[in-house]
Amino acid sequence: MTLNVGMPVSLTGQFQLQGCQALAGLQAWAKDVNSKSPNSLQVVHYDDASDRSMVREVTRRLIVEDHVDILIGPYSSVLTCSGSGCRGARKTALEPRRGFGRRLQARLPLDSGNTDSSQPLPDGAATHGAAG
Repeated sequence: MTLNVGMPVSLTGQFQLQGCQALAGLQAWAKDVNSKSPNSLQVVHYDDASDRSMVREVTRRLIVEDHVDILIGPYSSVLTCSGSGCRGARKTALEPRRGFGRRLQARLPLDSGNTDSSQPLPDGAATHGAAG
């Protein structure tokens, strides 16, 4: 079974440095995992151009068309807030990356202490820090 991990990533625009760093880290993780267990992790990403409307578009695409199992949020609370409303009926877990502020924390109640991943997330909820 392959675990699909998706991320809207800023490869261009204001947050391109952070986006490129994040993608490199995610790809390094996938390479390490796949070296031990071939084809167990696939990274799917699209350039969000550091643009809020583009984040919404690529987040929807990752969920609806690519059916990612894990969605990693983009850099910046502004971009993450824009994409957080796209999770829809699949209840895809959104893992915010570093660079999110109080506004995002208020919008996405993080880590309620319930680590039972078999239970669907309530609307507006997200997991946090699961990977350490």
